[in-house]
Amino acid sequence: MKLILKAALLSGLLFLVCMILACSYRENSESKTSNTGPLLVSNSNTNKFDIAKFERNRQLWTSKNIQHYRMIVGAESFSVNFPEEVLLEVRSGQPVSVKSLSKSGRNATSTYGEFDTVQKLFDFIDKAVKGNAKSLYVGYDADFGFPSQIEVDRDGSYGNDDELSLKVRDFEVIGL
Repeated sequence: MKLILKAALLSGLLFLVCMILACSYRENSESKTSNTGPLLVSNSNTNKFDIAKFERNRQLWTSKNIQHYRMIVGAESFSVNFPEEVLLEVRSGQPVSVKSLSKSGRNATSTYGEFDTVQKLFDFIDKAVKGNAKSLYVGYDADFGFPSQIEVDRDGSYGNDDELSLKVRDFEVIGL
């Protein structure tokens, strides 16, 4: 009888702890997604996307008038089957070559069509802001102003797997 009572008490206690944890998780996730406006994050010290910084960097990029360049763009997302990285070449502001650098065999380079020029990276960020993305981080190249890192979560829910992370590296100006 004592053993049954102890088991029942332990089960009840375990149930109570699970309920408290579940309620705590629900309150935390609701507080992150129920604000009236979008939560746009530009760095770890602020909760607002810095549109002025974005525009300054876009202006810096435009002022350089770079029309011929190469860059490696890497993407991570659960919703699209991206190759890990692609080598992109742009001439006259248009993509001319996309080469998969994938080690896993994923070679769907067409999935990079939305990100195959620096201008398209800026356009993607514009869309995220106008589409009320719930979180957005953008890092910029100090010399040229192009977005070198983009992390976006469109709806803020952790279960939809709509997060996307892009990184640009090995940027090389080939000509002006």
